[in-house]
This record gives sequence, C-alpha cells and structure tokens, in this order.
Amino acid sequence: MVHRAFLLSVALLLLLPNMLHAGYWFQYGIRGGYQSNFNNGVSASIETMAQPQVDSGSAAFWVGESLSNGAFIQMGYLTENQSALYPLYCDRSGCKDYELIKKGAPEWFYEYFPAGYNGGFLGAVGTSGSAGANGTFNTYEFHANGTVWSFVFNGNVVGSVDLGAQNSGQNDSIAFGEVANTSNNREFVNPVIFSNVSIYKSSSKVLIPYGYSYIGYGVGSDTTAANPYGVQTLDNRINYFEVGSGLPQPLNGAILWQTGYMLKIISQYGNLNSSILYESGAPIGISAPELLYIDNYTRVQFDGWSGRGVGAYSGNANQTQITIYSNVTEKANWQKQYFVNVSSAHSTVSGTGWYAAASVANYSLFSNISYYNSSSRYVFIRWSNGNPEMGGTLAVNSPANVIALWRQQYLVSATSDYGNVSGSGWYNNGSVASLSVKNPIVNLSLTEKLAFYSWSNGETNSSIKFAVNEPENVRASFKKQYLTTFKGRDAYGNPVALQGIVLGNSTISSSAFIFGNVSYDIKSVYYNNAKIAVNRQTSVNSSGTDYISLPVYNVRILTKDIFGGPIKANFDLRFSNGTEVNGSSGSGGVIAFSGVPYGSVSGTIEYLGIKQSVYTSGGAAKVVPFVSLLDIVLMIAAVAAAFLIYNHSRKRLSARAAAEGG
Repeated sequence: MVHRAFLLSVALLLLLPNMLHAGYWFQYGIRGGYQSNFNNGVSASIETMAQPQVDSGSAAFWVGESLSNGAFIQMGYLTENQSALYPLYCDRSGCKDYELIKKGAPEWFYEYFPAGYNGGFLGAVGTSGSAGANGTFNTYEFHANGTVWSFVFNGNVVGSVDLGAQNSGQNDSIAFGEVANTSNNREFVNPVIFSNVSIYKSSSKVLIPYGYSYIGYGVGSDTTAANPYGVQTLDNRINYFEVGSGLPQPLNGAILWQTGYMLKIISQYGNLNSSILYESGAPIGISAPELLYIDNYTRVQFDGWSGRGVGAYSGNANQTQITIYSNVTEKANWQKQYFVNVSSAHSTVSGTGWYAAASVANYSLFSNISYYNSSSRYVFIRWSNGNPEMGGTLAVNSPANVIALWRQQYLVSATSDYGNVSGSGWYNNGSVASLSVKNPIVNLSLTEKLAFYSWSNGETNSSIKFAVNEPENVRASFKKQYLTTFKGRDAYGNPVALQGIVLGNSTISSSAFIFGNVSYDIKSVYYNNAKIAVNRQTSVNSSGTDYISLPVYNVRILTKDIFGGPIKANFDLRFSNGTEVNGSSGSGGVIAFSGVPYGSVSGTIEYLGIKQSVYTSGGAAKVVPFVSLLDIVLMIAAVAAAFLIYNHSRKRLSARAAAEGG
C-alpha cells in the first residue's frame, strides 16, 4: 500500500533557499489491516532516537491514517538534518511562531491534509528537542470528537482541527519510519522501537490486533531506488517492533504478530456459558434465546447483554455480532417472569399473562353481574385471594391463580292488582324470600271490601317466606269480602248471644268480613263459655246475617217423692263448660236452667242424706224420685189400713161361716 508522502520536511525545506528538492520518500513499518478500520483515532509509544547527519532529507517516525472522506492525519517526531528557523504552526492562512530547531534534536510534530488538499504543510511542530532524550519513549496520538480531531503528546492536547470526518472508514491505521525528501537510498537510519500501537473504538483505546509488514514509498515518491529499510518484531513480543536500516524486509502484508482475546459468556440460564479464544478483530456472533421456560408457569426473558472489555456489546439485542480487541466478558441478563392466571366462570377478566418477578399485576373484572337469562344471574362475590373489589393488584413473587367467585341468584317477582307488594328482587340461591302485601284491604263500602285472598303459589297469608332455589313469579289475588253477622239460635228458635265463631282456621267475633262465594267451615261456636261443635258450611255473596242453630236447651230437673209430690232436695251440678252450681230445688221440687249447651248437666241431688247421680241432655225434663217422710207415713197408714181391712174381712167371713154352720 502506498501512503501520502511526509510533506513536513518539504514544507520546511522550501523555507531554506539553498536546499535541493529530492524525490525519494521511503516508508517502512506496519499497518493494522482491516481489523483497524473504522477507528476514531490512533496511538503509539515511540522510542526517541536521534539520527546521524544525512546528506539529504530527514528521518521521522509517526502514526497516521487516511480518513473516511479522504483527509490524511499523522503525528510523531522527526529529526532535522539542518539547523534553521522553522515555523511552529501552519494553517491555510499561513505559518507563524518561527523558532530555531537544531539538527539532530528530535521534536514532536503533527500534520494533516484536509480532503482534496494538495498544498503545503499544515500542522505544528514542537520546540527543538521536545521529543526528549535518546532511549526515552513518548506517546503520540490523535483521536476524534465528532469531526474534530485532537493531537495529543504524552497526554497533553497540543492542537486540534476539524477534518469533516468522524472515523477512518475502510482505511488502515499505520505506524511508519520514514526517510523523507532524500536523493538516495543510502542514508543510515538508527532502528527505532514502536510499541502499543492502538486504535480508538469510540472512547475506548485498544491494541491493534494484527501487525502487517509494509516496505514502500510515499505518495509522489520516485520509486526507482529500492527501499533499503526494514521492520521486525522484538523478542517475539506482540505489538513491539522496530524500524530502520539493516532490518529484515518481509513481504508486504506478512503478519508480524497476531493478538488473540478470550470471549467469556456468562449466563444463569440456557447453558450458554463458554470461554473461547478468538483472534483480535475477528467478527464473533453472540446469541441467546428470547425466552426460556423453567416450567409451565415460570420463565426467563432475555434482558440484554452486559459487556466488559474493548469491543464488548451492551444492549438489548439477543443476537448480535461483536469485534473484540481485548479480553471480553458478555453476561446474559435475564428477567424472571411468572404466569398470572386470572379466570372467571362468568363475565370477562383481564390481567392474565406473564409478569416480571417483583412487579405488580393489575387484574379486573368487566362486570360484577352476569345474566344467564332474565330471571337467573350470577353476582360477583370476591376473588379467590379475598379481594371483594372488581379490580385489584397483585405482587408477583411466584406463579399465581386468581379466580373470580360468584353466587347464583334468582329473580323473585311478586305482583298484585291491588295493594303494594314488597319483597320482589334478586335472591341468593338457598336464601329465604320474604313477600308481603302492604295493603291487603281495599275498602269499598261499610259492608264490602276487596281483600287479599291468596298468592298464586297457594299461600293464603299476605306475608310469606320461602326458600329460593329457582326463579319465582307469584301474584297476589284479591276477592270481594262481605260483612257477615253470625247469630245463634237455640233449639227452640230463640236467639242466643255468641261469644265467638271458629270459622275455618280462624276464630272471629259475631261479625266479620268474609270472602264471597267461598265455602267456609263453621266448625264451632263459643257460647256461655262452652265450645259447641257446629260442623256446617257457609257461603255468602252479599252482606247479611247467618243464623246458626245450636244445641242449646232449657234444662228442668224435678225432684219428687214416689207419689209424684214435689220435694225439696239439694243439688251439686256441673255444666259442660265446667261451671259448677249448687242449691235447692225448693218447695216446688224444680231445678231449672235456660240456654244450657247441649242441655248437658251432670252431678248429684241429695235428699235426707241420700244422693242420687243425675245426668241430662237434649232438653228433656228429668225426674229424680226420692222417698219422702210423707211417703213413709202414707205407706205405714196404707199398711195399717190394709191390715185392719184384712182383719175385718176375716172376722166377717168367720161369723158368716159360723152362722151358716149353725
């Protein structure tokens, strides 16, 4: 490869009128090859070595390269062969700050050629001897910040220039010794050592991975004279070589050294761990899967590479290519994720998916009511984690299963043409519904009204309760009621005052509103503190009076002697209602009671210490006979009279017989 000639000496010699212009520009050293392309600067440590006086030209040692837009840049040191006033700085507007530079006293310099420029020297030189004493090493470098390139000598910026390019493009970096502006190929050059030739990759400085030999000429050089200078590595060291007279001249492009670096890949998952040695500057592909499943509910997602070392990659691409210029470690970063399953038998839920560990999952339910049909639905109760709200958050520290829990409900509908009905609505399956007609009576007149009659499910109470295990549709029906007065009649057709009537399953007073055209059982009545069975039916279609014939009798018990005469006896009697009475039948021998249920009286009657049991029912008079004192007297008299009559008759018969016999 042929590079631009070193023009510094030309520019300087043009200032010396007695100097001859020569045409040889011998260059010898190394180039970095394609591995050094697209860099943002070059650096090298170069040994300072004063050169013997030469007949023509000057010796220089530098690093440089062409830029992506065709500009050229270089920096190093040179040894002048003549002492003279030289400008310390030149740009397109001219040169300035002239200073005496002695021959054989090395000074640093930098030089640049803007794109398309073919003029004289542009750059700067240090003062005489600024490159230091023989055997010392100095670092010369230039690097870009955008399109501005800075020149640095031993860490100090000594100049800068905007060259319109940010990198070297496809051009090699070079590290050369040079005999410039000489008229022959016999000038001796003391060997000079280069080391640590490096390039900038962005802001990182890395050793160039390969050193390729180059023995050639500068741009515009006369190439008829053979290049006598050579290059070789020292002590088999990488990136440590010398250039000058008497050294081997390997074929151009021969590899003088090769740098190798270790790429170490570290990954907690996926069996990606490796440690492999690669050639410096070689393109290397690294890849990791986007997802790795640990189990059905746990996985890791690739979260980027973290690279260390020159040429390392740090970024999110799971597949990329790197070019390494040092030992590089690439760590695959992973984000652990857990599966959160949000489910529901009804409605729609959100929140199911994969979540990063230690993140928060938001879950929600679209609706808290889900209708199966118009009379059956499901109502959200809570989530399986206890949250009663329709939405919530969940700290994701493990796989999770969040289930919406529901309760079945049925519609209970209660209606009525009259009166307000309460209790209609949705009821939980298995709960108890309470229905009630708030106004079960609608008055029509003083003797007529509309009243709740029954529910369509057969219930006759206006307030009902029932277990709900299916939809219910019940209707309250009303019927007309008539004011009905119940009056009693005894067995003789006489009215009796009733204390109450057992009508169906209810006990009412003597008057009540009852439904028309409905058959009621009059089971019994209460009269005179006794319950009297009736067991007949009644039905009305208008207001009025219902007469109830009752087995109520007047009771007469007669106490008589054996001859039918009244006697006064004492009694101790009991009625069917449990009432007890006692007293005397009086001189008339009559015990009389009126309005006796069933005519039922039982007990004892006593006369002269003699008691007789007595029972009567049905209203028939009851005679209870006793033997009175008068009865005894009369019986004695009767016996005596009979005896007298008997004796008298015998005497007459005897006299008669005697007379006849006589």
